[in-house]
Amino acid sequence: MIKRIEVIITVGIIALLLMICFIAVAMSDKEGPVITIDDKVSVTYMEGQDESTLLQGVKAHDKRDGDVTSSLVVESTIIKDNVIKVRYAAKDKSNNVTVAKEYREIPYTPATGSIVAEQQAAQDTAQAGQDVQNPEQTQGQEILQADAQISDDVNIEETTMAEETQASVIDRAASDATGIPAIRLAQSEVTINAGEAFEPLSMVAETYDASGDVSRRIQVYGEYNRKKAGDYQLTYYVTNPMGVQSQPAILTLHVR
Repeated sequence: MIKRIEVIITVGIIALLLMICFIAVAMSDKEGPVITIDDKVSVTYMEGQDESTLLQGVKAHDKRDGDVTSSLVVESTIIKDNVIKVRYAAKDKSNNVTVAKEYREIPYTPATGSIVAEQQAAQDTAQAGQDVQNPEQTQGQEILQADAQISDDVNIEETTMAEETQASVIDRAASDATGIPAIRLAQSEVTINAGEAFEPLSMVAETYDASGDVSRRIQVYGEYNRKKAGDYQLTYYVTNPMGVQSQPAILTLHVR
C-alpha cells in the first residue's frame, strides 16, 4: 500500500513538473520587435555624419516589452549613386532580434574631397565629354577601348593573381601606423546564376581599425542586376568613426 502511494506521489510530481515546463515554454517570448519607418520624416545623409541620422523616423515596438526603439541599430548599408540603402535591426529584452527585410532608401551626399565625391565628379566630367564628342572622336575612342580590352585580356590572369595576393590578409600594423581602416573581401570574383540571391555584404571577410569594430560602417558602391546576365563591378570601403576611409576593395560579380 505504501509503495503504491509513493508511486502515485512520484507520478503526480512528474506531471506537475511537466505542466510547469509546458506553461513556461508557452509563455516564453519568442517574437522579436516590429520595426516601422515613418515615411513623413524627411532624412538626408552626408558622408561622415553620425549614424543616428540614419535612424530618424524609425521605431521598434515589442508586444511584451513595448517601445524598444533604443535598441535600433543600422544592420547594413549599400550606397549606389546618390542614394544610401539602410537596413535596420532591433531586439527586445528577451534578446529576440528582428532584421528588417527591406532597405530604406535615403538621399546621400559624398563629403567634399572624399574618394566617392572625386569618383562622381570624374564620372560627370566623362559623361559631359561624351555628350559633345563628334563622330570622329567616337571612332577614335572605340579604337582606344578595343586596344585597352586586348591589353586587359592579355594581363587578366596576372591582375587577378595580384589582387588575390594583396587581399589575402589585412596588415593590421600598417593600419595602426597610418590610422587608415582596412577591408578584405573573401574573394575578388563571384559567379551566380540569373535570379539567384546575392548579398553584397556576405563577401566581406574582414574589417579592421585601431579604434575598434567598424563592420557596421561598410559602404558598397556600384550597380548590378542579379536577374540580368552580365559582369558588374562593386567597390567596397569601410570608414572609421573619424571619417577616415579605407583603400577600395573590388569585387567582380558575374551573372550567368
